[in-house]
Amino acid sequence: MALACEHIGVTRTKTDAYFDGVQGKRLVKIIPFNHPLSPTDLEQLKGELAARAKVSVKRKKNELHVTIEDFTSPTIIERLDSQVSRLFKAQ
Repeated sequence: MALACEHIGVTRTKTDAYFDGVQGKRLVKIIPFNHPLSPTDLEQLKGELAARAKVSVKRKKNELHVTIEDFTSPTIIERLDSQVSRLFKAQ
């Protein structure tokens, strides 16, 4: 996982229970190399994102590109709500 993150420029974070890190302003979830992406994986991702997520899906040759342009993460909301400092508050 660390090698994959380093190769694609992902900064690993330990503060999110679901996502593996960030790449610029984007959250990153890495599916293990020995585990093909399955409908269950997509359902887990869908469950992590709120129903109002703005998602773009494009097929490019043999690849599927999924761009999540805007979303509300239940994990992030939970983390913000649990912070002692109420500098950031989920709405």
